[in-house]
Amino acid sequence: MRTFATLFTLLIILCSLAVHSALAQVQIGLKDKLLQDIPEDGAQFGSKLAFDGNTAIIANKDNAFIFEFDGNAWLQKQKLFENNLTITSVAMEDKVILLSTANEIYVFNYNGLVWVEAQRIPATIAINSVALSGNTMIFGGNASAYLYEFNGTQWIEKQLLSFLVVNGVDVHQDIAVIATKADQFSGSEAVVVYRRIEDTWTQEQFIFHDSNSPSALWG
Repeated sequence: MRTFATLFTLLIILCSLAVHSALAQVQIGLKDKLLQDIPEDGAQFGSKLAFDGNTAIIANKDNAFIFEFDGNAWLQKQKLFENNLTITSVAMEDKVILLSTANEIYVFNYNGLVWVEAQRIPATIAINSVALSGNTMIFGGNASAYLYEFNGTQWIEKQLLSFLVVNGVDVHQDIAVIATKADQFSGSEAVVVYRRIEDTWTQEQFIFHDSNSPSALWG
C-alpha cells in the first residue's frame, strides 16, 4: 500500500512538472510573438506616444504599435502599418487615434476588435504636432495650424491659423493653444490661446515666458 502511495505521489509530481514546463514554453512563445515587431535599440521606440484608459499607442521613427493593459501587464496587440513611414506625432482619445507623417494625417478608429484606418488628410505643411479632443483635431507645422472637426462621417477643415512658425499644438474642448513666435512682438516665442465661440476660433491671449533668455525654445 505504501509503495502504491509513493508511486501515486511521484506521478503527481511528474505531472505537475510537465504542466509547469508546458506553461513556461507557452509564455516564452507568447513573449516572442509580442516582441517580434518591436524595433531594435536605435529605432527611437517610444519617441512618440499617447494613451487613453487601458490602451496606449507607442511609435518609433517609422511605425506605431498598439498596447493594451490586461490587468497585469501592457501587451502588444497590433502594428498599425505594414510598410514603414516616418511618424512625427501621435494623439489618442477614446476610440480614435491620429498619427502624423511629414505631410499627412492618418485617422484610425477602433471597431471593437482592431484599429482600422478610417481617413487620410493630406497637408501642405511639414507636420510636427497633432492633438485631439472630442470631435476637434488640430495639427501644425511650418507657419500654419489647421483645425478640423468630425461631422459624423469624416473630418473636415474648419479653420486655418497662420503664424511665423509653429512649434507645437494642443486642444481641449473649446480651447486651442499654439506654440509660436509672435510677429507683433518682434518674433518673441509665445503660446497663443484660441477659444471657439459658436463656430469660429478667436484669438484670446498671448502667453509669454517670464525669462531673461528670450532665445530659449519655449512651448
